[in-house]
Amino acid sequence: MKEIHAVYKRQGETPLECLGRFRVQFTLYKDEKMTYAGRLDPLAEGVIIFLSGQALYNKDIFLTLEKEYYVEVLCGFGTDTGDVLGLVEKKSDMPIIIPSATVLNDMVQKETGIKFRPYPAYSSKTVGGKTLFSLAREGLLPSKIPERVSEIAHIEYVAKRNVNSEQLLREITERVSLVSGDFRQEAILARWNVIGNETDKTIAYPVVTFKVRCGGGVYMRTLAESIGLLLDCPALAFKITRTKVGDYSIENSVRIS
Repeated sequence: MKEIHAVYKRQGETPLECLGRFRVQFTLYKDEKMTYAGRLDPLAEGVIIFLSGQALYNKDIFLTLEKEYYVEVLCGFGTDTGDVLGLVEKKSDMPIIIPSATVLNDMVQKETGIKFRPYPAYSSKTVGGKTLFSLAREGLLPSKIPERVSEIAHIEYVAKRNVNSEQLLREITERVSLVSGDFRQEAILARWNVIGNETDKTIAYPVVTFKVRCGGGVYMRTLAESIGLLLDCPALAFKITRTKVGDYSIENSVRIS
């Protein structure tokens, strides 16, 4: 039996939901002990590695493999999760000027290298036996968010597009509606709707795409927020696609029907 499985996780599902669909389609693994090496947020898509058999004992090796992402950064809005599956906390009412590709590439190089980077407030990192996302929901986040050492080896500008509030609300509604389970979807969409109705329809918000190569433990949501700080505006991860984990690419990943 194959023990290493590169699978395409689609938008809207958790890694466990994706693993459940894998077991349904590949019944040989229905009762096999399996795990995933490296999480992907519900609204992220792309390569996820499932392990079974003896490969279970090598999980730590897979966690350290280099990852490649394409991340769309929405400038002008900030949420408590760092992506669109969160409650809006910040909004810019001023036009946001994105510098030229050359200048922007130079700016984001500040994010490369080995650094201490904070975990997102809404993440599975545990503090005192409770996950950060549980503490965040209870309003009990520690004053100092834990950090971990991680490395971004390469980041580069890819493309830019603009969206107005109507386009933005439509895309966000479609994506959030893909998520099942309790992720505060009703409250999140209600807040986005209020923001959308209050926003000048003539204002265009930049969505900037970056290609990122990094080690384990780098959160694209945190990176998006950091890019916003460089651009002096709130920002969030609008769309995240993981295209590679080590030598396992999105093109060669198993697509589950």
